[in-house]
Amino acid sequence: MAEKEVFEKTLTDSLMSIEGQNLPGGDQNPRYYIITGSFANHDNALQASGKYTGEGFKTTIIKVPGKEVSLELVSVKTFSDHSEAQAFLKGFKGIYDPGAWIYTMK
Repeated sequence: MAEKEVFEKTLTDSLMSIEGQNLPGGDQNPRYYIITGSFANHDNALQASGKYTGEGFKTTIIKVPGKEVSLELVSVKTFSDHSEAQAFLKGFKGIYDPGAWIYTMK
């Protein structure tokens, strides 16, 4: 099975288990967020969120206040374990978004 197929199957299985638990895109006590973009404009954040929702992800928009400009981060999945977040990010970057990164909520 090709790497993309393996990742998509893992992703599908993961999304199905999330659906069953009715979780908002990942772990119940998330600390690590897979981010696909940061936006100063709310409409742009909504557009990016919609793109990944269309791909089957349960997105979350995180508002990060700033001194001059507040940002909205678009997350496609959350984790409570950093190593799990890193493993998912590696596959996600290879298939969906090479610029994706992990945001850590303190």
